[in-house]
Amino acid sequence: MKIIIEYLTKRSEIIKQIEFTPDLFFDEDEDGFSIDSIPKYIFPYEYLEIEKEELILVSLLIEDGLSYVKRDMFFWNEGKNETDYYISSFEDKEIFEWMITSKQYTDRNDDEVLETIKMLKDTKGIWIVDGHWYTNLNDSGSEDLHINVFKDKTGRINGFRKWGVR
Repeated sequence: MKIIIEYLTKRSEIIKQIEFTPDLFFDEDEDGFSIDSIPKYIFPYEYLEIEKEELILVSLLIEDGLSYVKRDMFFWNEGKNETDYYISSFEDKEIFEWMITSKQYTDRNDDEVLETIKMLKDTKGIWIVDGHWYTNLNDSGSEDLHINVFKDKTGRINGFRKWGVR
């Protein structure tokens, strides 16, 4: 299995590369490591000892035989805005996901409000909106999710759902 993270910072013009062994990248797995083992961290940049504000690009590649995961994250506005593009292929099935998160404004309580749009590529290769929500980042460290667009099984937008604190 090959696990590689590449990254580019504001202070360099050279993309740097780090290779990981499965035991350093994934949580312990009694059945042995595989491409769908659980990573120790959610985001590839969390494996780096670099502040998110300093990053421009982080790219993750995991290959195991014919299966692979590729994830590219781009950052701007001091790391407050990002795009997260994810492709995976398992047993001849490819999944494409694209998320854009942007700091929108600061609310009256001085909490940052993020807007996130999640899109998936359907079987015809067309990007569809899978979710759209706003998140308050509270001083306490909690997050309030305000609105989430959700779809029915056919992919049609079916309505809005309000969420609470997570």
